[in-house]
Amino acid sequence: MALRRVLGLGGALGRRSCCSKRPLPPDFVEALRAVVGGPNVSTAMAVREQHGHAVSMHVCAPPDAVVWPQAVGQVQELAALCYRCRVPMVPFGTGTGLEGGVNAVQGGVCFDLSRMDAIAELSLEDFSVTVEPGVTRKALNSHLRGTGLWFPVDYRADTSLCGMAATGALSTNMVCYSTMQPHMLNLGVVLPDGSLLHTTSPGPRPARGCSTDICVPTSCLPAMVVETKRDTQDSGLTVGHIGDSNFHCLLIFHPQDLAKAQRIHAFTQLLASSETNPGLWMEGGRNKRKGDDGHSPSPLYQQSSSPPVHMGVSMYMFIYTR
Repeated sequence: MALRRVLGLGGALGRRSCCSKRPLPPDFVEALRAVVGGPNVSTAMAVREQHGHAVSMHVCAPPDAVVWPQAVGQVQELAALCYRCRVPMVPFGTGTGLEGGVNAVQGGVCFDLSRMDAIAELSLEDFSVTVEPGVTRKALNSHLRGTGLWFPVDYRADTSLCGMAATGALSTNMVCYSTMQPHMLNLGVVLPDGSLLHTTSPGPRPARGCSTDICVPTSCLPAMVVETKRDTQDSGLTVGHIGDSNFHCLLIFHPQDLAKAQRIHAFTQLLASSETNPGLWMEGGRNKRKGDDGHSPSPLYQQSSSPPVHMGVSMYMFIYTR
């Protein structure tokens, strides 16, 4: 409250929400009820005030009406209706946001998505799940219990996944598991005019792959990258990236392509044997072991005086979308 007084936010927000609002068009509430049914529309002040703020410092700015759609088609119809009548739309998940995004500073209609809480499809093979926007992170992890899978974005509050997607939610686990953004494979987005947009086009299910994470002494890294690049060009298997004292080889394949799986196995065996024996890199011995390919061992191999160190090769599965 003291901060509001210092910044003058309380009065400013209150004046804006009162002065810039326009009344709903005649029969507009009845049109809302025609889409979602009477029990799923409310204009009661208590309900409106409940949806006019979350847990932020901003003063309550209630909408003119609250609706509870229960299907994507209803959301599209409601959005199209509001768009035609120039009525503001405010989505609402669980009301745990800190940004003030649910405050209806110009009135309008609040879309409470909490009743769209179905978990439509779980693919254990693809490590993916299809959910409706009202599903919360705790409900999802409860559904996943016993499968060996886990949704790691922990916002502490039991937030809705739609709200986490909308705000790009951070996480107490983000050092290990990142933020919300990389966990979203595809979104179904209802645009203001009621049309539906998918952020990823429909196509084949995500393919499976194998990622090799190599951690090496910094002094050996350039030489290892040069030689591994030659191996990957020969195999035609790989894309990857390099970081601080490590590099990643992403081996993309279809689980039913047995021939390619065998090539990947041979490549990872070659890579692992070299990474766990740094002496091959330091002395240029790997070129000799691979056979005479017409070029001399790289001088990078001979620049390190570090003693041999045993290095681990970490293998894990990953999912990508095409």
